[in-house]
Amino acid sequence: DNFYNKMRITDKEIEVIHVILEGSTIEEAAKRLNLAEGTIRKHLNNIYNKLSVTNRVELQRKAQNLGIWSEF
Repeated sequence: DNFYNKMRITDKEIEVIHVILEGSTIEEAAKRLNLAEGTIRKHLNNIYNKLSVTNRVELQRKAQNLGIWSEF
C-alpha cells in the first residue's frame, strides 16, 4: 500500500488536493468537481486533519512528500 492509503486519503480527497493545489478557489473546485462548496470545505478539513497540515503551503509540501502531488 502507498503511505497515503494507510492515512486513508480517499480518491475524492486526492482529486480535491489536485484541484486546490492547481490554484482553484473553493468555488472553482466545487464547479470543476461538480460538488457543493461546503463539500469541498469538508473534504479540505478532512485532508488537513489527516495530513496534519494547516494551510495550502503545508498541504503542497506534504502532498509532494507523499507522492500525491507534483508541480511538474
